[in-house]
This record gives sequence, C-alpha cells and structure tokens, in this order.
Amino acid sequence: MNQKTVQPRVKGGVPVWAWGVLIVVGLVAVIGILREVKSVDPTAVFERGVAAFKTQDRDGVVKAAEALDGMDAPAEAKQIMEGLRWIALERPLKALKPLEEAAKSPQYRLQAMTYLGIAHKDAAERFPAIEILTEVLKEEPDNGQALETLATIYWELAALDKANETLNRMIDLKHALTNAYRVSARIHYDRHHLAEAAEMYRAAIEVDPTSPLNGAAAARLIECLYWTGKPEEISKYVGIADMDPTVRAIQAEEELKEKGVDAALKVLQPVIDSQQFDAFAMVTFARLSAEQGPDKLAEAIGYMRFATPRFNREPLFYRGLAELADKAGERELADACRQNASQLDQLAEEFQVAVDELAAADIDDIEIRMKTAEMAGQLNRLELARSFYAAARNIDHSIEAELGERLARASVIKPELVSTKDLAPSFPVVALPSTQLEAESLEMAVPQADETPATQGEPASGPGSSDGSPEGDQ
Repeated sequence: MNQKTVQPRVKGGVPVWAWGVLIVVGLVAVIGILREVKSVDPTAVFERGVAAFKTQDRDGVVKAAEALDGMDAPAEAKQIMEGLRWIALERPLKALKPLEEAAKSPQYRLQAMTYLGIAHKDAAERFPAIEILTEVLKEEPDNGQALETLATIYWELAALDKANETLNRMIDLKHALTNAYRVSARIHYDRHHLAEAAEMYRAAIEVDPTSPLNGAAAARLIECLYWTGKPEEISKYVGIADMDPTVRAIQAEEELKEKGVDAALKVLQPVIDSQQFDAFAMVTFARLSAEQGPDKLAEAIGYMRFATPRFNREPLFYRGLAELADKAGERELADACRQNASQLDQLAEEFQVAVDELAAADIDDIEIRMKTAEMAGQLNRLELARSFYAAARNIDHSIEAELGERLARASVIKPELVSTKDLAPSFPVVALPSTQLEAESLEMAVPQADETPATQGEPASGPGSSDGSPEGDQ
C-alpha cells in the first residue's frame, strides 16, 4: 500500500503555525504598550515637567512638554508646558502667548501668571513682570516662586528696600533659603549695614554647610565681625573662609597679639608674595614692617607712599600712613593724611546717605541710580558703580550712549585731596618686596546689556576696600 507523504504548510519558507505564534506575541506586545500608554497619567507628566522647571532641568521640561502634547490633557496644562519649554530653551518671548491663554482659565490662572511673570523677567521686560507677580502675590502671598522672581527683579533694578522686603518674606516661608540669605547679606554689606550682613552670612552658612560658596560668605562674615567689634567669633569661620587679603590681615593682627611680629608676617606672606593687597592688608603689612625696628619705619612709610595712588580714596589707608608719619616725626605728612582721611570719610558718609535714598526711591528713578553710581566711582567702589549703572539701564535701555559717557567720567573723577607727593622727602617711595604692584586701571567697562549684580558669591570690593589704580606717590 502506497503511503502519501504529508507536506507541512509553509508561507515564505516559514511554517504557518510559526506565523501564528508571532502574530499572537505581537498582539500581546501591542496591547501591553497601549495599556501602558493609557495608564500614564497626564497630570503626573505635567507635575514632572513643573518640577523639572523648578530645578532648571531643561531636558526634563522639554521631554515633559513633548509627552504631554500627545496625551489627552487639558489644553491649559499643555499651554503652560509649552510656555515652560520656551522659557527653558531661553526664548521667553515665545512663552508669552501660551501662558497668557492658560491664564484665562480660573483653575490654572495663578500658576500660569507666575510663569508669565518669569517669562517677562527673562525677556528683560521687568515692569510688566512686577505688575503680574504683584497681582499673583495679592491672591497667593505664599507663592515662593513669584517671590523669588520678584526679589531678583528688584535686585536687578537696585530697588534695595523692596528686594530685602521680598527676601524676608522668602525667609519666613523657608523658600530658597540659602540664596535668600546670601542676597540679603550682599545688600546689607553694600549698604554698610555690617551687623545685619553678618547675621545673614552666618545664616546662609548654617542652612547649607556644604555649599562651595561658603568660603566667600565666611570671608565676608569675618570682615563684618571684625568691624562690628566681635573678634571672638571669628575663629569659628577661619577654617572655611577664602583666604583673601582682608581675612589674612585680620588673622595677622591676632597672631601679632599672641605670637609676635614674625608670626604675623608669616600669616600675611601669601599676600606679600602675590602682591594682591587691599587697603586693610596694605596698612597691616606696613605696621608690621615698622614693628621690626627703627630702620624699618622708613621702609614701611616708603611702601605706603608707593601704594598711595592705588588706595588714594581709602580713609583707612590714609589713617595708617598718618600713624606711621607720626612715629617718624613727620607732622606735615601726618596732618595731610589725616585731612585726606577726614575728607574721604565725609564723602563716604554722603555716599551712604545717597545709597539709602536710592534704596527707598521709586523703582523707575534713573537719575538717582546714575548719581549714586558716580559717587561710588569717586570712592573707587567700582563694583557698586557698575551695578548701579546697570540698574539704570535695566530701567531704560535707550540710555546706552549716555551711560557710556557717564561711566567714563566717573572713572576719572577724584576728590580734591591734599597731595603728599612732595612731603617728607627723607622718606622716599620704596617698591614693595618681591615684585612691584601691578598697575591697575580705574577704567570701568560699560556693563553689557542686562548686566546685573550676581546673586551668587560675594562682592569683589566692599566697605573699606577699593579696586585699584596706577602706582606712584601723589
């Protein structure tokens, strides 16, 4: 009996049953994917995008916006995420329209308006931002993001009282505490409110003890403690402070009391080697040099005369030189230095009055910002001068040309001081040891568009310190 061989059914060389298995597996996978997509909550995606925006995670914001766009989510949520995406991509003007649309919804209104204020701020449209954020805070006074943005704007406009009021509200809410403390400290420091500045610097360090910015904060804290008569608290912060010239000079004074001149000079040696003196460190170095003996007194006076043009707007410097001149019996030089110190003290007092007036002035008062910047320039407080000029331009960008002219003028205006160049000829100029002080120009660069004071880190110059100027006695 012949048997007929049964051939398996195939399709394209693959058994039909195998195709069936593949189809079933594929259907299961597709169903699983569809279920997974369906199970993703649009609200969770939206909240994830908002959280990414708060932490400045640009990629997280963009991904959330793209994901939400393909979901069945409220139109307002998609509009807000679109706005956040444009802000994250640094194109804030494109964020305005979707956020304005979202703000029409009662449910999303305050949230959309908060981001709308941020978009206006990032687009350098500060006054619309203030108006929007102020309205938000009337209805939602605990909105930390609105407060933080508003504080930044006030800082950029040098509206110092309003900035501090807003920062205090942030501190009360414990929102962005470290940054709030640091910016508040900087404002108090620049206004020479050193006790208040010390309190804020201390708080910033305690809130975030591992911050890389604590070195600069501790240095300023030490300076504030020294000038407010609290040297006993300084040792707690020396270990974490940046060793800038002022901190080393303060340490040198302590070493002088405990271990003598040689130990004090050893502490100051890095400043001497680098020639990175500020006025206080220069005076400390000269005093220590004079302590080494009568023959060193003439040398110390020579050092001070060499550095006079660099610190010729520092009352502290002139008082130090007057002290050494008295020791040397050079009454005429001492009297001239005291006269200059007195005149600079008066100018500094007038400047502080002007800063207090600026702090409370209308936020759109350009002239008071220009006037205060020029006074800062006369005192060689160039960091402050730049920040006040930048604030004026942040109010009105059309003053660009005028700003450049006034910056140039402020950089060369000098108080009418008594020249000490020809006094005490028996004490000639002596170049500082190692290398000579590098000449530093008083020329101030015009701030770039929208340049504002940094909210992180600390000022390059502050109370009792200045930037620099060319060398040579005067």
